Amino acid sequence: MTDRSLAGRRVLVVEDNHAASLYIEDMLDRLGCVVIGPFPTMPEAREAAKTQPIDLALLDVNLAGVLSYPVAAILDERNIPFILLTAYGEHGVPSDHPEWPWHSKPFVEAELVTKLRDMVAAA
Repeated sequence: MTDRSLAGRRVLVVEDNHAASLYIEDMLDRLGCVVIGPFPTMPEAREAAKTQPIDLALLDVNLAGVLSYPVAAILDERNIPFILLTAYGEHGVPSDHPEWPWHSKPFVEAELVTKLRDMVAAA
């Protein structure tokens, strides 16, 4: 199910739940994306966000009790589109960055893929 608009895109995955990261990685592989990660901790995720060539990113908001907002800020600074994955709904987005895109967890794969396609089209 390779997707022409997403094939070859380098997608950073920041997720601390092993099962969720495997599912996301499998989904991105099927779309033809190149998966960067997954990174389960903030130090690894921050370093990757600063140094890796990345086209898009999927960030779990809560990494074992640590919020991933600093990674989102790095990506925002680098103009790299990302989606915050959160079980907290709109409350998972920091109040000083209401413009940051988010998607509910657990997610419906087709809906998340649509958001990824939209991000590529808007870039």
